[in-house]
Amino acid sequence: MKTKILSEPNQQKGFLFLMCASAATIPLPAAFNSVTSILLLLFWLFFLPKKWELASMKTILLLSFLFWISLAGMIYTQNFEEGIFRIQQKLLLLVYPLVLGTVAWNWQPSRQQIAAAFVITVFVACVYSLFYATVYAVQHQNTTYFFSHPLAGSLDFYPYVLALLCLASVLILTESFLQHQGLPDFFLRPAPFFSLLLFFSFYLFLLSVIQILLAGVIIAVVYIFRLSRKRQLLLAWLLALASLASAFIFWVPSLHTKVNDLLNGKQNTIPLDRDASLGFIAWNGMAMRKAVWTCTLDAIKINPLLGVGTGDGQDELQQAYEKRQFYFASRYNRFNTHNQYLQTVVNFGLIGLAAWVVSLVLLFRNLTGHWLAQCLLAACLFAMLTESMLETNKGILAVAFLLSVFSLPGLHQTSPRA
Repeated sequence: MKTKILSEPNQQKGFLFLMCASAATIPLPAAFNSVTSILLLLFWLFFLPKKWELASMKTILLLSFLFWISLAGMIYTQNFEEGIFRIQQKLLLLVYPLVLGTVAWNWQPSRQQIAAAFVITVFVACVYSLFYATVYAVQHQNTTYFFSHPLAGSLDFYPYVLALLCLASVLILTESFLQHQGLPDFFLRPAPFFSLLLFFSFYLFLLSVIQILLAGVIIAVVYIFRLSRKRQLLLAWLLALASLASAFIFWVPSLHTKVNDLLNGKQNTIPLDRDASLGFIAWNGMAMRKAVWTCTLDAIKINPLLGVGTGDGQDELQQAYEKRQFYFASRYNRFNTHNQYLQTVVNFGLIGLAAWVVSLVLLFRNLTGHWLAQCLLAACLFAMLTESMLETNKGILAVAFLLSVFSLPGLHQTSPRA
């Protein structure tokens, strides 16, 4: 469908406005995200000329593959109402790739403004949460809101999603600085660049999301090897990174506690197969995940090949929790698997997981040479090891927005300066 109602300059302005609005609403309640996404889809449908190229269609398919698997899972789901809700959630995995991958004119020059809107949005959200934490500390003489869940909670955000957005901002800033492109010139000046880089890095440690920090450290090590030509310089950077990480582990209370929980997981284990999960409510994240993953494997064994369908996954998990007498989960909470890969097996079986993993591998290969897009994809996939990111609105929005903006259309990669 192509319309002449708007001139091309006005089409570009409307497109840029809605993409920047989509970035700006990421920290806001889900209703705002839904409105901007619907408006973007309608604007694309009625006002934007479209071009259907094989290369772009391939990337669109790979980015939205889990949506199509979910659609197929509706065939055999029992909880149809829940299934429809899950389909609506995952529709974002199709909307953003479809819009960005089929616009007829070249929107790559707008990518700078969209990326800038994203970085500014994340920065403002972080500043707001720190302001809220400061006010709370002054009023209650309590610094709790400077760390982990309370820090993100002031924005009604999952800490791992906010941490992913901060890591993405670090990657966008770094790659833009190295390539002398990707963001407006203001962000590439040394003072703004290093200030924002340090701010987001500092905020990541305050959030204390282990899997995102680990992903960031791994990517930082890859960058060091990528940019350091001399062995002495390489060792100096690695030593500085290790020292910085160690200092924050001891300085940030929430991070120190999480590292201790990770290293001493056996000391905090939720008993299963007996009515004991309510005996100690302050279970740490590692204890919760061990119990949830054990019950998840029980659910998978019942329907290993095709799973239970798009809408029945949570119902199946609740039954598994109840059978294991994990009453803290079955009667007082509705925990997902806290692992997107296990969640996919529960819903769509080993066949569904295999199909999705193949699509991810093909997507990663398709992005060869597009360093920023590959790093963002790797960070998202790493975060999914301990979170069911694509089962939440904010997680789906973050993945769909970031991967679509920086994977479509093809990016022209140049060699970074040493």
